[in-house]
Amino acid sequence: HWRLIGNRFSGEGLPIWPGARWERRVPFAAGSRLRFATVVERLLDLPEAERSVQFRIELDGQTLFEHEEVVEADGAYRWHEVELPPEGRRGATLAFEVRGDLAYTAFAAPVIGPADVGERGARPWGATRPDLVVFLADTFRADNMAFYGGELELTPALDGFFERALAFPRAWSVSTFTLPAHASMFTGLFPRQCAAGGVGRSLPDELTTVAEHLARQGYRTGAITDAGLVSQAYHMEQGFEWFDERRLDMSATLERARDFLACDDGRPVFLWIQTYRAHRPYVVSEETLHEHGERLSLTTRDDVELHRELRSLSQDERVLQLRTDRGRELATEIERVYRGGAIDLDKGFARTHAMLVDQGLLESGVLLVTSDHGEAFGEHDEVFHMGRVYEEQIRIPLALAGRSIEPRVNEHAASLIDLAPTLLDLAGLEVPSNWLGTSLLRLEQERPVFAFQCDLDLEASTLAIIDASRKLIGFENTDALEDGDLWAAFHLGRDPDEQKNLLDTNAAWPLEVLEDLRGPAAVFLSPRVDAKDATIAPEHLQQLEDLGYGN
Repeated sequence: HWRLIGNRFSGEGLPIWPGARWERRVPFAAGSRLRFATVVERLLDLPEAERSVQFRIELDGQTLFEHEEVVEADGAYRWHEVELPPEGRRGATLAFEVRGDLAYTAFAAPVIGPADVGERGARPWGATRPDLVVFLADTFRADNMAFYGGELELTPALDGFFERALAFPRAWSVSTFTLPAHASMFTGLFPRQCAAGGVGRSLPDELTTVAEHLARQGYRTGAITDAGLVSQAYHMEQGFEWFDERRLDMSATLERARDFLACDDGRPVFLWIQTYRAHRPYVVSEETLHEHGERLSLTTRDDVELHRELRSLSQDERVLQLRTDRGRELATEIERVYRGGAIDLDKGFARTHAMLVDQGLLESGVLLVTSDHGEAFGEHDEVFHMGRVYEEQIRIPLALAGRSIEPRVNEHAASLIDLAPTLLDLAGLEVPSNWLGTSLLRLEQERPVFAFQCDLDLEASTLAIIDASRKLIGFENTDALEDGDLWAAFHLGRDPDEQKNLLDTNAAWPLEVLEDLRGPAAVFLSPRVDAKDATIAPEHLQQLEDLGYGN
């Protein structure tokens, strides 16, 4: 196979243009089946028109498979399973070809395996490694949930899951936005060690991702994402056999995940589901407006319009001055729309969870639920995210449930740096010695956690050091650490909303904590690889602007 690089689809497979043909002589055992996806994308420089392509496979000159697909603007795919001759062959010629109108076409993730793979948790060959699914609710504040102190009863499905899971009430992201947070979750390193900063940096090739580790041990790896920063433009597809990126509604996300799981070839699955349902631009469904609009005082104004008015009150595009009455009113109105979107995300999670149960995933494997960061609504004169490392931007939900997971609450501090080692531990694999987190299955003592703003301006970009209930906010450069230069200090046990900056008092502990932990912090700020700039196409820049990056 080769590496597929389309606009929406990427991964492993055979990119074959209309009019082209590819042949390979392969053996296969008795009782085998060929599984794959057909992929077609419209070439962006061609005008819209009705066109179609025909996919065809021959076995020793005889037609084995034919399928026609319409070339759609958003791209199209379909998973297929094709029986091979039951007697098997020591060597046969498989020929793949595509005919029809000009388009980007491919046979994705073609695999020959046993026709009889049984059911998840009941394979004909006995025990297997567990299936692993991550459901990542992008930009989802922990306090949307009653489990984390939310009072609005927004998320009954998520709260129910957390009550039956191994759950972490004290969990933090490693960053205040998506790109560096995913870089850490995928690599087991902190963002600066991955050379992740700003929205223009790509995940370097030299780093080995958790998907690559799992794929090398026989996992079928797939990702269903809403594009944006979780895309091949940032090399986030590294290690995934199937990577489908396109921002659609959650029903489509669910269907894409179901389609991937339905083409079961017997291998254990690692599936990453990322949704921007709670991300800007915030949207509240008509159903939720009808059910909760009056109770939550949900606005009918457009989220983009609200943000535009709020931006007009400040000269600073990143830090808004919200101390005016109108500024506070707008921030509150925007938050209401966001909270309405959290209700819709919870409904989408409920459907996703039900689908995973129906597929047998929670008997044969583990579902891990989390977010990559939170969202600000004026708490510290900021809205959106990518800002300073206050709790509203770095506190996250985190829980896992399924095969051999004892439901309980673990009060020790947890971090997204723990996600990669947790996944390998669940798979029964050795965790690389250079990874910095702790498997959540083995988190048995308190330890400090770290979070980073990851702005390209290292002089102003902030970091958080959280040591039990004591939190420092400093700066992401070693000189500031060495000089003891801090932005703020808070006692989260007594001041969870970070309203009393203890640097303004005579408290001695902030410098004591910094003295103890500046060494590890400096190590976590040191890149292990050279930075790699992302190659971002104009249409992808528009996606980022639609998500609120750059406007």
